[in-house]
Parts: sequence; structure tokens; C-alpha cells
Amino acid sequence: MLDYFRWQDVIDILVISVIIHRLLLLIVGTRAMQLVKGLLVMGALAAAASIFDLRTLSWFLGKALGVLVIAIPI
Repeated sequence: MLDYFRWQDVIDILVISVIIHRLLLLIVGTRAMQLVKGLLVMGALAAAASIFDLRTLSWFLGKALGVLVIAIPI
């Protein structure tokens, strides 16, 4: 794995880390942070549903995603 690790990869990781850090600093303490936490929980549930082949949970999350697409901008 380290055979494919280049110095550009280090720069890439640092740039992405700084961007994510700055975005988190912008939203900490706001309602957007609550939204991000909720999306992370839903993402974790979706991953678990996919890994363990949980059809009902997958269906539910699929329907909830449709509602979120409308609800988030509001």
C-alpha cells in the first residue's frame, strides 16, 4: 500500500483536512450542525442496512431521503 503513496497524496489530504475543518468551524453551534449530525446518523444506518441486507430499513431510509431533499432547503 505504501508503494502507491506519493507526496501529492499528503498535500491532497492536508488540503481536504483544512477545508473540512473550516466548514466545521462555520457550523459549530448552529442548527446546521444538528443537520449534519442527523445526516451522519442516517448515513451510518444506511451503511449498516446495506452491509447486513436489512431491506425494511433500506426502504425506510430511501423514503426518508426523498423527504429530506424537500425538507432541507426549507
